[in-house]
Amino acid sequence: MKNQDEVLSAAVHARLVSARQSLAKQMAQLGLREQDGWRISEELRNSPQGTQFVLRPIHTRLDSPGLEATVTIDNDGCPC
Repeated sequence: MKNQDEVLSAAVHARLVSARQSLAKQMAQLGLREQDGWRISEELRNSPQGTQFVLRPIHTRLDSPGLEATVTIDNDGCPC
């Protein structure tokens, strides 16, 4: 049987993988390709709801199209 930390860690990981895949799909639909210099930036920010992983497309020379995927982890460690 897995302990609570392992269960929460797996749930957070699954949400992050899903968010990355969703953002990558949106980027592909807009033609934002890795071979053209586009990457997914990941950052953390605090909010009243908990910690947020924020994923955005970035490029070294071009402006971001404003896409964003967010995964919030509440103060108990559960992905919301």
